[in-house]
Amino acid sequence: MPRLTPHPVRTFREPLRLSARVLQVPRTYINCIGDRPLGQPRTIQADGIEDYHKASTGHEAMVTAPQDVVALLRKSAETPGPQSRSEWAAA
Repeated sequence: MPRLTPHPVRTFREPLRLSARVLQVPRTYINCIGDRPLGQPRTIQADGIEDYHKASTGHEAMVTAPQDVVALLRKSAETPGPQSRSEWAAA
């Protein structure tokens, strides 16, 4: 916990230019929505990402729901191609 820091805002403000080759790499987006209700619209950062998931936990999901994060990342890594959108609730 002492090593947790706020997410750098520049990662949202500065564009990242990638080659077309890099864009072929499968992407997963995990939206940590905290206690907000499931079913809300996607955030703009998730545009174009097919493997989209919502987690009912805060931004520190690796601390507050580590087993759920591991299970989701394993599922994403083992499944070839885009996955369907899912929602999971942290314990």
